Amino acid sequence: MGAIAMTTLATHHVEFFERRGISPELATRFEVYTGALVGRGKDKTVVANERGNIIVYPFLEGGAVVNEKYRAERDGEKVFWHRKGGKRTFWNADVLDDPALESGLQSLVITEGIEDGMVAIDCGWPLTVSVPDGAPPVPKDGRLQPLDPQTEASGGKFEFIWINRERLGRVKRFILAVDDDGPGQRLAAELVRRLGVVRCMFVTFPKGCKDLNEVRSRHGADAVHEVLRGARQYPVRGLYRLSEYPALPALQPLSLGWRIFDGIYPGNGWMKIFPGEFIVITGIPSHGKSTWVLNLVYNMARDHHWRA
Repeated sequence: MGAIAMTTLATHHVEFFERRGISPELATRFEVYTGALVGRGKDKTVVANERGNIIVYPFLEGGAVVNEKYRAERDGEKVFWHRKGGKRTFWNADVLDDPALESGLQSLVITEGIEDGMVAIDCGWPLTVSVPDGAPPVPKDGRLQPLDPQTEASGGKFEFIWINRERLGRVKRFILAVDDDGPGQRLAAELVRRLGVVRCMFVTFPKGCKDLNEVRSRHGADAVHEVLRGARQYPVRGLYRLSEYPALPALQPLSLGWRIFDGIYPGNGWMKIFPGEFIVITGIPSHGKSTWVLNLVYNMARDHHWRA
């Protein structure tokens, strides 16, 4: 597929992006344009037309258009579809080759919608991609289907991951900035199990916001930046940070039963023990180790009610 010859964004679509806090210049940079349907039946195609009601999002790879996603409204509802035969890849997929992702200097942001991806880019996160088809519906039984490599590679919902698997394999960290709703959570779960939980981070939106678009519209660009900057690692089952463990009570060392070890008499040292401590007793053979230990056990049972 070749490059688009004309990329005009109609005034009403300029206003569409401005309402979402997205600069029209950014939309134009990604060759977004206004289109209209022409033809009949199966021969219908979308062509550039300033008077149209379709927003066209080209999918560029190496400067060439490999797919297009269309957004329109029908009976007050938004509808999406793709160019027939288009490549099911990420929107803005060229950033997958950025060396900063392989070195770990920056994270790859993955959004559910292209407008959310544009918001992230506009707010200082250029290494952002969007999945091509939004989020899948939530399964009725709440269970994820087993992964099938044949389905993944031949037109499945997540074909975009399969065809980019080598490029994604070089990325050190992913920030999953998907919608905070049922389908978005399903999308996040599907991405995590394909990309690896140890490489994935999640974001937390301000109260009342379900995506980056709403954060930008209600709270501004700085809030979007903070949401992405505050991304946190997905928990790995059975793996914990030291900071996640509860604080332990202070140790309460106990007297051995001999005042000479209690630090009372200068020059005789100090020695106490506490429950759970592992102690190794060494010394010259036949010089009283066993006798000393038996006396210690007796003292602990007598003074501290330890079982012996």
